[in-house]
Amino acid sequence: MARRTLLADVTTTPATTADNTVTATIQGRLAERELLPRIWFVDTGYSTSEYLVTSETEHRCTLFGPIHEDYSWQARAKAGFAPGRFRA
Repeated sequence: MARRTLLADVTTTPATTADNTVTATIQGRLAERELLPRIWFVDTGYSTSEYLVTSETEHRCTLFGPIHEDYSWQARAKAGFAPGRFRA
């Protein structure tokens, strides 16, 4: 079975722009054109914990991708209150 890819949106930004600053914009444009998938596969740059929630609540779209690692001093030192030390 052949796999097909649909390119539905293109966004150009300066190289210094973080990918996750355009996630909501891209999602909004796709939603306006009724092209937003039920599951949107993204890389680490586009996913944040906030977008995992708002994608579902605002667009009924599951944002599927890894969350970036915690590079804070607390996580590196394995001390203090780094987010990774909490359990849901």
